[in-house]
This record gives sequence, structure tokens and C-alpha cells, in this order.
Amino acid sequence: MKVVIDRRFFESGSQLGPHGERVLAFVGRLLADVGRGGAHYERIERAADAHFVSLRVSSDLRAIALESGSELVLLWVGHHDDAYRWAHQHRAVRGEAGGVSIVEIPDEAAPDAEDAAPEPECDPAGTCDLGVDAADADSAPAR
Repeated sequence: MKVVIDRRFFESGSQLGPHGERVLAFVGRLLADVGRGGAHYERIERAADAHFVSLRVSSDLRAIALESGSELVLLWVGHHDDAYRWAHQHRAVRGEAGGVSIVEIPDEAAPDAEDAAPEPECDPAGTCDLGVDAADADSAPAR
């Protein structure tokens, strides 16, 4: 199996401060052990891309990789929860020429402008219509 290292892997690894040495040691072990099955990895449930796998760097650090044919592309590295979050928010898009791009998936939990609560309408005197009918005024919260 061929190992490819994406620039994002180095960028994310450089943010880990003193853990960076563990990342470099992991890459060295992985390259020395390619094809022997020594790397501890697992599929990521509910990942945005079914070809993403998690590789154990240390007890807390995980590398996210893309299994693509006979290649293993190291994409991102970070603390366990951060790494899995990254895998849930990104996916691989394969181009016609065989290349792969990694794209971020918009956070569906963030409300769209259309879904946001409407702003109250206020007249020049500062009286605002809060959308509460007079019949419901008794149940409206006090201000």
C-alpha cells in the first residue's frame, strides 16, 4: 500500500505543540510498516465519507486517512474527539482526472437565515410587535 501525506496533515500536526513528536514517530512507524498490517485503524461510524479511517497515533491522538484503492492518504491529525469531528465535517470528492479534493460540509446545526426567528417590527415610538396575539397576552412572559 502506498502512503500519501496531504498538506493538511502537516498543518494540523503543527498545531499540536509538544505532541508533534508523536505524530512524526507515528508517520515513521507507518511508513516502515506499510503492507504489514501493524497500524491500528478502524472505520469511522457516521463519517461524511465511507472511505475515511482513523489510525491510532497515541492514546489520545488520531490520524484521519482516506483509503483510496491501493493508497492511504493521511489527511488530518488531532486529539480523538477533534479528529472524529473533522471526519464528520469533511468528505472526499473525486475528480474526473482521478484527483481527490477534500471539502468541508456546512454545519447543518447552524440555523439558516430563513430559519432564524424574525426580528420584531417596531414603530418610530419604540413599540414593538412581538408576534403575540392579544388573546395570548396573558400567557406571554412578563417583561
